[in-house]
Amino acid sequence: MIQPQYGFQRDNVRNQRENVLMLLGNILSGLPKEASDGNPEDDSWSHHTAEAGDLDSDEYSLRQIEQAVYVAHQMQLKSYRNWAKNMVGIR
Repeated sequence: MIQPQYGFQRDNVRNQRENVLMLLGNILSGLPKEASDGNPEDDSWSHHTAEAGDLDSDEYSLRQIEQAVYVAHQMQLKSYRNWAKNMVGIR
């Protein structure tokens, strides 16, 4: 989708996709699993290395995936805010 529009190389797009999926998978692996009624299970911490395909499984609820996206977004904004704060201080 963005490859032809911006002229990105195919392998770069694949690498960035894999990077995002791994980031989200790693965030998800630290979240408690949800029981079928939507409540987190008490003993549900899953500590495994995420694979790029983890988000395709039914292992996580939509709410958990949304939470992981939110956390990843906040991580990126924090980095940007720190960078912007340092750039303002340089003037």
